Amino acid sequence: MRAGYFDDPEVTATEEERIEAAFQYVLSDPDYKLGTRIRGEALVIEAKKGIVIVYETLTGKKLLTP
Repeated sequence: MRAGYFDDPEVTATEEERIEAAFQYVLSDPDYKLGTRIRGEALVIEAKKGIVIVYETLTGKKLLTP
């Protein structure tokens, strides 16, 4: 800590926020055209996570997994 300054607080996203961000990335990927386009409004978080995991498996991109 420097004089007169506090350390920046660590900003962490919740698991749900991380899944939602990854899901939006999947929806916006123009190269990923498997199946029909999904509208994310009515899906529960578990379904969105499943879609992201399938996307990771098929593309090799890591969005949720380290």
